[in-house]
Amino acid sequence: MPFGSHVVAVAGNDLIVFELESGERHLEIPISEASFKISCITHPVSYMNKILLGSEQGPLHLWNINDGQKKYEFAGWRQSVTCLQQHTGISPLDIVAIGLINGDIMIHNIKTDQTLQRFHQDWGTVTGITFRTDMPDLMITASQLGHLAIWNLDTERLVTQKENVHALSITGLKCFPFQPIFATSSPDNSIRVWIMDDEVNGARLLMFKEGHQAPPTRIRFYGDEGNNILSAGNDSCLRSFSLEAELLSFSLGKASFNRKLAKKTGVSRDQSVMPPIVEFAAESVREGGWESEGVHGKEKANIVAIHSGVRQVSVWSYGRRTKCSFRLLHERFAKHTTVHPTSVAVTVCGNFCIIGYNTGHVDRFNLQSAIHRTAYGEPKAHLTSVAAVASDSLNEQVFSAAGTDVNFWNFKSGKLVGSLKTASAVTAMQTFRDNSIAAVALNDCSIEIVDMDIRRITRTFSGHKDTITDMAFSPDSRWLVSASRDCSIRVWDLSSASLVDCFQTLSPCVSLTFSPTGEYLASAHQHDLGIFLWTNKTVYCPITLTSMPFDAVPEVLTLPGTAPTGEELFPADADEEMPIDAGYTSPDQLAQHLLTLSLLPEYRWKHLAKQDLIRERNKPKEALKVPEKAPFFLPTIPGLEPKFDTSAKDAAGNASTSVKSVARLIGGSSPFREALETREVTPEAVRRPFELLATLSPSQIESEIRLLSPDAGGSVAAMKAFLRLAAGAIADGRHQELGQSYVELFLKLHIAAMESELVDEEFAELLGRLRQTVEGVARRVEDLLDESLNVVLFLKHVAL
Repeated sequence: MPFGSHVVAVAGNDLIVFELESGERHLEIPISEASFKISCITHPVSYMNKILLGSEQGPLHLWNINDGQKKYEFAGWRQSVTCLQQHTGISPLDIVAIGLINGDIMIHNIKTDQTLQRFHQDWGTVTGITFRTDMPDLMITASQLGHLAIWNLDTERLVTQKENVHALSITGLKCFPFQPIFATSSPDNSIRVWIMDDEVNGARLLMFKEGHQAPPTRIRFYGDEGNNILSAGNDSCLRSFSLEAELLSFSLGKASFNRKLAKKTGVSRDQSVMPPIVEFAAESVREGGWESEGVHGKEKANIVAIHSGVRQVSVWSYGRRTKCSFRLLHERFAKHTTVHPTSVAVTVCGNFCIIGYNTGHVDRFNLQSAIHRTAYGEPKAHLTSVAAVASDSLNEQVFSAAGTDVNFWNFKSGKLVGSLKTASAVTAMQTFRDNSIAAVALNDCSIEIVDMDIRRITRTFSGHKDTITDMAFSPDSRWLVSASRDCSIRVWDLSSASLVDCFQTLSPCVSLTFSPTGEYLASAHQHDLGIFLWTNKTVYCPITLTSMPFDAVPEVLTLPGTAPTGEELFPADADEEMPIDAGYTSPDQLAQHLLTLSLLPEYRWKHLAKQDLIRERNKPKEALKVPEKAPFFLPTIPGLEPKFDTSAKDAAGNASTSVKSVARLIGGSSPFREALETREVTPEAVRRPFELLATLSPSQIESEIRLLSPDAGGSVAAMKAFLRLAAGAIADGRHQELGQSYVELFLKLHIAAMESELVDEEFAELLGRLRQTVEGVARRVEDLLDESLNVVLFLKHVAL
């Protein structure tokens, strides 16, 4: 119990006071268990350094924890005290409610040692008491049967009572200060919040949060978005937990042998509840039902479950959030009480479910009509109990495993089309339909990876030291995660056939599942009510995974929790300065045989050869006309008819046109032209002209390359220099898209000059060399792509 800067605890029958910050013991008071065995404790608000203790013998003690002295002893009522609660809504603050084991509630003044009021609940032991601090003056009490009672202290009468608020005893009961709201909690793994705004019923349920009453036995992610987890527990309940919001979580209920009787008597009093679910399979495709509804089409069945020791397979609807009215059982087993299903699977289309039995039979049922469709094998599929069943992604084959045999069946006809022998007896099987692979867990604690297309074993993993409980593939089928009863969870890389990660928990993992998005790994553990989420770090940050030996000792990790640890809140090196990471600078060229692209946007190089079309498209239909400024005195020509003199305007227009034409014909030197005329043959000198062009706009690049022609002020030597440097730049492998675009623009602009008499043998030789260089680069890229594709196909389809 928190007590200011201290924490008061009861260990055995000793009263111990700890310092809150340091954790050191401040005081320890031993109390004789024979005469006073502590059963409950509370701190009266107005009593400084005082605590009130209740006992199983009946008396109450008031202790001062500052000096360790007992201040007063209350005689009690010869009944064990089960709970104490001070009434802080009235003055003076001396009123304490005392709950007894026989159901009596005493309103007692601890200052005068007088009993003011007495109430009695018919449900036995009082497990909780709370008071409403706003008007009216109400008291709420709880019982070990999960019932609630609301009492009016002014009239000393019962206002209302609510039965079966919780499935088990109510251990927590607290009213919110100055609000008509109170909360209850119970070992049934639920918290419920109630609001007292109904004068007739007293209180109504406002919100609740609940989970399994017993540890989960099987969990699976539901749907393709990875937002929901289906969970089956030892409480015979099937639940859906949402990762987005708690309000989206819900329960599908418990399966009952007699649904009609359960509705009449109430779900909480149903005596025909089916045993816990040990295995289930679900498919979200048919969650909305079928277009042509059959006998049971409206029930929208898409989940099938196996119950411990039950012959029939129950059917559930995720969309309707309930169990369907029918169960699946072949007529051959109508009089066989020792038969029970051992494995179940739902096809990818969601129309069928496949069930394997301990007798070796494998049957296929239609979920829409509950009609039996196919029996695999004659007279049965296996001679021993079926360990696992599955189907492929096209509904062409059905897989079943029993003993050391893995059989392949034709989906429609039910005939055997192939088989495979394993090294040991199969205990479980997990398939990945997209890649047609399966992970088979064996009795010798090893795992074999089977290629279902070629029906061969391609990998074998060993490292677990006890029975493998569950397996899960990552969404990209790159990893296989396996859990074992030796409390270890291992991550296997399928492509490299190596162990890349392993860790150990304090309790064995009984089931695990990978989210379809690859973000989370969910696990359920023995004797734990919760479902634990593990984050996949490779999704959020770059991590290099290295192979580990198969017999590597796993690191022991604590299970994830909802509250951060002290190290997460206050890291030890929070005050230390983090070293500045200079970062990694990538080189311009990773390797000589590779090609590198520039970081320029496409509009800078992709349409260089189409600049004339772009200008024609963007050309305005009419040129902009600037209004002429009229002179103050208009010049006129003498004559009989006055005419304006426009000769000065025509002369100015002709002069400007001639100036522009002359300026266009004058070829000036530029940095690009100077870089072409260099005599150096170094790689830097070869790349220099193209680096200068990369800094220009598309229109400027066209002007620079156009001016290389002798007709525009250039020379044949400049054109030869461009071809020589272009061949060297393309062979260098850097900025490939820029070099190809510049060469394409050059050939388009100077095609007429190259056909004239100005082109000599040296010019033709340079063109041929450039052509060979471009073809060589293209062949090199094609060879690299072919090599990469062949490696991928080899790793994907060839069994190693």
